Amino acid sequence: MENNEKTIVAIATPIGSAGVGIVRLSGEKSLSIATKMFNKNIEQPRYMYLGKIKTEKLDEHGFVVYFKAPHSYTGEDVVEFQVHGGIMIVNEIVKQCLQLGATMAERGEFTKRAFMNGKLSLNEAESLMDYINAQSNAELIASKNLINGAFSTQINGFIDNLKDCLAQINVTLDYPEHDDELKTAEKIKALLENLNRAIDKLIDSYNYGRLIKNGINVCLVGQPNVGKSSIMNGLMNCDVAIVTDIAGTTTDAIKDSYIYKDMRFNIVDTAGIRESENAIEKIGIERTKQNIAVSDLVLGVFDCSDLANLDAILSETNDKKRLLVFNKSDLINQHKFEENIKKTLKNEHFIVISAKNSDDILRLKEKIFEITVSKEFNLDASIILNQRHYELLNSARQNISRALDNIDFVTLDCVACDIMDAYSALSAIVGYGDIEDIIDTIFSKFCLGK
Repeated sequence: MENNEKTIVAIATPIGSAGVGIVRLSGEKSLSIATKMFNKNIEQPRYMYLGKIKTEKLDEHGFVVYFKAPHSYTGEDVVEFQVHGGIMIVNEIVKQCLQLGATMAERGEFTKRAFMNGKLSLNEAESLMDYINAQSNAELIASKNLINGAFSTQINGFIDNLKDCLAQINVTLDYPEHDDELKTAEKIKALLENLNRAIDKLIDSYNYGRLIKNGINVCLVGQPNVGKSSIMNGLMNCDVAIVTDIAGTTTDAIKDSYIYKDMRFNIVDTAGIRESENAIEKIGIERTKQNIAVSDLVLGVFDCSDLANLDAILSETNDKKRLLVFNKSDLINQHKFEENIKKTLKNEHFIVISAKNSDDILRLKEKIFEITVSKEFNLDASIILNQRHYELLNSARQNISRALDNIDFVTLDCVACDIMDAYSALSAIVGYGDIEDIIDTIFSKFCLGK
């Protein structure tokens, strides 16, 4: 780990005008720098002092609080100035700190120091970034659970199991007269099988972790003038798409998001699928097909009174999870129509609505949720949100599986090589080993002051 001798400074609140602005110092010179700027003694830790903060150009009335190492966010001496939130004011505070010996912090350097000083594991630091950037309650809760340390504890437990396997192998190889290799192999096999089952659960959780982090992508597809834009506006509860009686009004994808039951749904209203000679409309139709390809759910939208294009839409979306939405139910006998659809389209998810009816839109939201979010979905469990963690768990899983496949046919020292590879993959999740390049990349994604 690097030796952080320099004291760093940065603005810890968003840039712009606000009621309060915070400037943060971290490092061994933090207290001495702050003492030179403040008109009161601030040696008592975790006590907020009110007084004058002096710079070359102003005497700012504000608060100062000192956190003594190791009881701080970074694990180092930390001082925070809490002042009026004008950009010129906080910049002046930072400038004075720099003149007194501080160095401008790099992106994410405060959190990087917290990791280096053992205040956070690497995966907890990454989860903190997800927590800060959360765009739904589900992402907020899932990332908070990962920060709390249960996931780190679980991964460290896996690592300890692999250490135990390696220790048993070493004892057997070093003292063959005392340990039977076949018996050792059976013990290791049982440990690795249990470990793989536990890793599988975490890997499976990424299916929902990806949806939590990125949102569930829902694509509206259908012929022109079947009511896609009206449904889009209903789901958003505002007019984001133009609605007219003229076919082909939507020529490009319109995107927006809403939150329902803590989950974020990203809705794309696309150009109507039909044969067209219009160059612009043809581009829009091609983009519709691209949006279908990356969607988690396709809403195939139809006019209840005209199902001529049903087979074409079904064919276009045949390999996708889909919900058929039959719109304009206010113009038909809905009960009779639903009975016919049940007979005609067996095993298809469908709903009959009127986009003009707010209760129908609510039913549609519930139906979308039911199809995309499993009843077994549990936010209280450890859910993998991070692709790096997912890939490393997969790597560990593959190496453990290779060890299990080979354990009956090769010597234990060969099996140990696969176990070591699995050990390295799991260690990289929590930040053990030589992963300096990965660490730099991760913390560069944080904002200044964090």
